[in-house]
Amino acid sequence: MLESALLSVKDLVNFDSDSESRITFVLCGQPELRETLRYSRLASVHQRIRHLVEFTGLALKDTCDYIDHAVTLAGRPSPVFSDNAKAQIHKRSLGIPQPINRICLLTLFEGAAQKRSIIDGTDVVSDEV
Repeated sequence: MLESALLSVKDLVNFDSDSESRITFVLCGQPELRETLRYSRLASVHQRIRHLVEFTGLALKDTCDYIDHAVTLAGRPSPVFSDNAKAQIHKRSLGIPQPINRICLLTLFEGAAQKRSIIDGTDVVSDEV
């Protein structure tokens, strides 16, 4: 399905255009998109990419700041995750915000069920469903 969509984008770029491209697309996706574009059957799409940017996850300090900021926005006046817990969350999420959020949420649910006031590294749950 993704491949056919990408080939359709190529056709749109080529539509009614002999020498100049009249349309520009911005493709955003998970890291797997880059791998998909490497398939030989998508070489014509890959050749039309003028600029490719890959974002990496947050650094450990940025992950800790991100978690602390989210906790503050949620109205908690004091930290709920220990430094060790934040390090575990960073390790398991690879610093990517969406998994950080999910791991934090699941860990908070589990911590609430166990009546924890501070979440430690051993309390951090897996992001696996």
